[in-house]
Amino acid sequence: MNIVELKEFLHHIGVPKSSYHIDSEGTVITPGTIIIERVSNRFSVYWTERNEVYEQRYFEDEAEAVSYFLFLLEGSSNTYHRYVLGY
Repeated sequence: MNIVELKEFLHHIGVPKSSYHIDSEGTVITPGTIIIERVSNRFSVYWTERNEVYEQRYFEDEAEAVSYFLFLLEGSSNTYHRYVLGY
């Protein structure tokens, strides 16, 4: 899955935009937000809490970055967690 597909998927299953931030799309970053963004020629994925960055990893491969993003999202979004349990 790539970032465009990720955005469509999250919208389709109803994950609130307040749960995530993708490529500086304008969503306000609040505590617990899962973030994926392009940094030079790589992707950075992490979550925030009280202006601190946690579990940050960098990926060359977009699909791997999206996979890690979804892994982090499962732990913070009840909507996505319910989706995973259903499939």
